[in-house]
Amino acid sequence: MKSRFANEGKPLVTGWDLGGAHLKMAQCHNGKIVSAKILKTPLWLGVDQLREALRELDPLSAENNFNVFTMTGELSDTFASRDAGVAGLLDLIQQEFGTENTLIYAGRAGFCDVGSARSLGSDIASANWHATALLSAKLANTGLFVDMGSTTTDILAFKDGELTNLGYSDAERLLTGELVYTGFARSALIGIAGLVPVRGRMTPLMNEYFANTADLGRDPWHA
Repeated sequence: MKSRFANEGKPLVTGWDLGGAHLKMAQCHNGKIVSAKILKTPLWLGVDQLREALRELDPLSAENNFNVFTMTGELSDTFASRDAGVAGLLDLIQQEFGTENTLIYAGRAGFCDVGSARSLGSDIASANWHATALLSAKLANTGLFVDMGSTTTDILAFKDGELTNLGYSDAERLLTGELVYTGFARSALIGIAGLVPVRGRMTPLMNEYFANTADLGRDPWHA
């Protein structure tokens, strides 16, 4: 990938992760990260949430550079199905960025253009874990990769510069324990514990979404 950008005279690369709750961007110039931003994009309220955030960062995307995308937002309630979500986000990418300098990360299938991506939905869906874990494997050779996001946590082993994951899709990785549906912001507390200490007594939690893991860091005296 790096040699391709160099050969085509594109030293500037912007990576985008289109999530269901946040838009993340990192810009790389000649192999070094020069900018990184994260914007709140509650995609369940509609695709326009993401479109407006992308346009807010338009000066970053408007430069003549490569834009590379991963996504997890296809799981949003905005879309009727996961396949529809991938297709909808690819439409959005094409509308906002075009196709000439745009690449999609398709995990085990590698990088592809927007046209090819439309037949690789199962490889593209929620493949951001694969990108960061594989990079970690290349850099650290052997170890354990753990990435906790707002909703889920990825736990991947790697050895001799390669991933040793047993699953690939979310369903497969849930079965292998390589994906845990607990994150630092959006997980319901009832899914983590059945009892918590309240005024010195272990108390059952209500089976309601009154609080989530983001509230664990909240000061109760200033809430």
